[in-house]
Amino acid sequence: MEFSIKELSPEKAKTGCVVVGVYQEHELTAPARRLDQAAKGKLRQALRDLSGKTGSTLLARLPGIAAERVLLVGLGERREFAEPAYRDAVRAAANALRDLGAKDAALYLGRLDSGQRLVRPIDPGRHAWVQVATGTVDLAERTLRAGDGAAVSGERSLTLVGRDDAEVLVFDLK
Repeated sequence: MEFSIKELSPEKAKTGCVVVGVYQEHELTAPARRLDQAAKGKLRQALRDLSGKTGSTLLARLPGIAAERVLLVGLGERREFAEPAYRDAVRAAANALRDLGAKDAALYLGRLDSGQRLVRPIDPGRHAWVQVATGTVDLAERTLRAGDGAAVSGERSLTLVGRDDAEVLVFDLK
């Protein structure tokens, strides 16, 4: 298994758009809190225009953020956040990014609870990228912490195990 680890904090990501999740009732995910802190509370101020319902989106330009724009994606109720809501949020983010004509983006969506195991198949000829936004997870025999990313190639599947509550993204790549 090949790994490539790179730190990418949401507030420092030099990209066209950084994507973060927001739960209903305007509860910020850890990456969204980091952006809000860097933007001196401007992200929270923008939330009045976002419902937080699963798949809702809001595009903002925030000061103090390296990315050109910030896409806020509604994740629904925190206690009900699971794979279907994750899929809906990623789909909403992808549609919004496509409509924007975004050339690149950094996404910070997804949750893996402490002790939770996630197994994802990797089709032949495909690769995966795992990005840990918050918390700690095990991938194979490696521990990944907040900000770490790992490329997975030449494997039939990947298995992630949450060491503590973590927010992760798993990308299926060609």
